Amino acid sequence: MNISPEQEQFFWKSAGASNICDVPGFPYPSYPAFKAAVFSGQVKLGIEYAAARELSTLTKSRIAGLFILAMAFASPLLAVASLALAFITGHWWVLGGTVTAFLGRLAANPYNPLKRVGAALAIIAFIYALAAEDITTGAPWSALVFTLGYCALWLLNRLSWAWAHDALLESEALAAYLFSTRNLHILDHTGRMHDAS
Repeated sequence: MNISPEQEQFFWKSAGASNICDVPGFPYPSYPAFKAAVFSGQVKLGIEYAAARELSTLTKSRIAGLFILAMAFASPLLAVASLALAFITGHWWVLGGTVTAFLGRLAANPYNPLKRVGAALAIIAFIYALAAEDITTGAPWSALVFTLGYCALWLLNRLSWAWAHDALLESEALAAYLFSTRNLHILDHTGRMHDAS
């Protein structure tokens, strides 16, 4: 974890507390008790994906932050690549990739209720693209770009969420900040959701 003492102070100040127990609505008597509940499986954590992505630049190395940034810009880059490929090859149907790049991203959105359908479509599109004789033509290219757009956002969210999860279990200040800003949700063993009040 790469959180500096200055960042820790920023998190405490933003949380308006000097102890996570001081944050209204926090359900545990101490940070160690909270961590023990997480490690024992009595608690499930929900971390907002947007907050997790932003935190990856603070909690991980510069290279990891650049990787997250690259994944965030994958869909626009794939759309530009589709445009360039259309001019290079003369196959104008590959312009469909400018749309499918963003459709793949939409299908991978963790808040999309049809995300499992999106995953199935990404697998089918990938198999279709691989089976094509020439992947630089319209439908195979668009299918491949859909799959790449899907995979980029899925990987971005999974990595940044896992990194944020690990970081908040190492830094009480970060956990307090995430909880106080309602970016950390705690689901206890009874099924009750705890959010900052």
